[in-house]
Amino acid sequence: MPWKWPESELCRLWATLAGVGLVACHQAGRELTDLALESINLIGADLARAKLCKTRLRRAGLQGAILRKADMRGVDLVGASLFRANANWADLRDADARWADFEGASLIEVDFRNANLEGASLREAQAARADFAGASLRGAILNGADLAECDLTGADLRDADVRGADLASAKLDGARLDGARMPEA
Repeated sequence: MPWKWPESELCRLWATLAGVGLVACHQAGRELTDLALESINLIGADLARAKLCKTRLRRAGLQGAILRKADMRGVDLVGASLFRANANWADLRDADARWADFEGASLIEVDFRNANLEGASLREAQAARADFAGASLRGAILNGADLAECDLTGADLRDADVRGADLASAKLDGARLDGARMPEA
């Protein structure tokens, strides 16, 4: 039987490696809660079903990462790159993802309730049926995003660029749209 790192030691190792890089690592289902992993390189990492609650991933490179069904409640993704990442069915409630790059990411049915996505780029993201209720998308770039059947109830979309986005059957009750550049009817 192969030797395994004790869970607590693995978490300490991860915290030490912040800013170094773990390209294409496999941490699916791991408990990585409340760690400081600022500027870490996790390009192509498999973090499906990982528990990343309140983990600090500011400026992290998560391009192409697999985050399906990850528990990321309260995660700090300020300035992180999730370009073409797959976070389908992930829980990002209360996440701080200001200025994060979700361009081309797969975000189907992601729970973004009360998340801060101010200035974030969701250009060309596939976010059908995602829940953005109460989220701040102020100044966000949503050009060409698939937002079909999304819940944007009470979301702040002031100054957001939503041109070219698919808002078919999206709920916009109580959303703040002042200055938003909306798709043409």
